[in-house]
Amino acid sequence: MIKAGIVGATGIVGQQFLVALKDHPWIEIAALAASERSAGRSYKEAIIDAQSGALRWFCQEPPVEEVMAMPVQNAIEMDVSALDIVFSAKHGEPPRRHLIRMSASARNLTKNKYLIYSARLFLN
Repeated sequence: MIKAGIVGATGIVGQQFLVALKDHPWIEIAALAASERSAGRSYKEAIIDAQSGALRWFCQEPPVEEVMAMPVQNAIEMDVSALDIVFSAKHGEPPRRHLIRMSASARNLTKNKYLIYSARLFLN
């Protein structure tokens, strides 16, 4: 199996990645990352609204149960050493700089690892 990480997993596009990769025959979701406020919590805790208690799930499909107990890492400090591919649900210049900093500082995205930057290319 190809081990994949998703940066921006708690947002709308990150959730679309989770739905698209659920039950994929070759790809296993192995790591989730998001902002500091979600880091250190389970995915389920990270997508529950603190004020209302409502689940912030934006896809028509039901939440992906297989990832609900997974820990969410801080995207800036994401450990990609055990991953083969990283999908980024973020876009624009600041996320691009962040991903370059993450991969350059960790030196873990080698010639055998891949970063899929644009969710639009993957999901459309």
